[in-house]
Parts: sequence; structure tokens; C-alpha cells
Amino acid sequence: MRTYQNKKKDIVEHAMTTRRLKLYFWETVWHYFFTLLFLMIVVIFFFVRNPNPARHEENKTIAIVCLSLSVLTFIVQYRRLRFKTVDISSLSRAKAIKTIKQVAEELDWNLYAMDKEFMVALLPPASFNWGKRITILLLGDTLYVNCICDPNGIKPGIIGNTGRHENHLISAIKRKDR
Repeated sequence: MRTYQNKKKDIVEHAMTTRRLKLYFWETVWHYFFTLLFLMIVVIFFFVRNPNPARHEENKTIAIVCLSLSVLTFIVQYRRLRFKTVDISSLSRAKAIKTIKQVAEELDWNLYAMDKEFMVALLPPASFNWGKRITILLLGDTLYVNCICDPNGIKPGIIGNTGRHENHLISAIKRKDR
């Protein structure tokens, strides 16, 4: 498995061009687990359980609900891959890094990978939190922040307030920027 430092170049290049977090194959499968699960339910009900097309009418409601949930979870998970950005042109890089470390300490993040432009923090699983991965990029005069349920975690996640971590860091950076 590639480490975050090995992935850094790919993640940074992808973020610069798309403003989205790059996930690798198994991370993508895990990130979109519930989307795939709802699609599999449709396949099972339509083609495995009742291969006879005449009986598909019975399963139409289940299929519509599952397809709707699949589309909804896809949209939610797809949007969560977007980086939030903040202009940090009036803030020194050292001050930005210091602020990031302070926020990490406040929110109990474990800084996993860190250098002058790339940071990954993990928030371990807790009661209603299945673990989060916070990716922070300091590129030029812009801070990129993304928080998703940890795609390398033990449970797939769609539930969780990932935006709280992003917003907390962004507001701390903006306070220091004044």
C-alpha cells in the first residue's frame, strides 16, 4: 500500500486541476460503499431473486427506493470530495502551519503525514464517529481543506459531520488572517 507521502504528488496535482480529493481504487470503493450496496440490492431483487421479468412488478417499489437512495448517497459522497479553499496570502506559511497544529490539538486529530504543503490528519473512531481523514494542502496563497469519513477505516461511512472539522479550521485560519 502506498503511503501518503508517496501519494502526495498525485493528490496535489489532482487538487490543483479539479479541486477534488483524489482517492485510489479501494478508497473509492469504500467511500461509495452505500451507493454500491443500494445498487446491489436492485440487482439482487431484479435479476437474482426473480429472473422472470413478469414478476419484476412486485419489486418495482424496492427498486425505486434503492435507486433513489443510491443516487442520493452518490451525490452526497461526490460532493464531500471537494476541497474547501481559503485565501491565505496575508498569512505567513509558518503561522498557517501553527494554526493548523493548534486546531489539530483542539479537535484531537492525529497528524499522520505532514510537511510544508501537505498534511493528513486522522480522527480515530468514537461513539457516533467512524473515523475521519482530514487532508490539508498549502499551495501558494491557498489553503485546501477536505474532511471525509476515513476510506481506510474499519467501517464505511456516510454519516457524520465532516464539515464541522473543515469549518473549524477555516474559521481559525480566518481569525489569524485579520
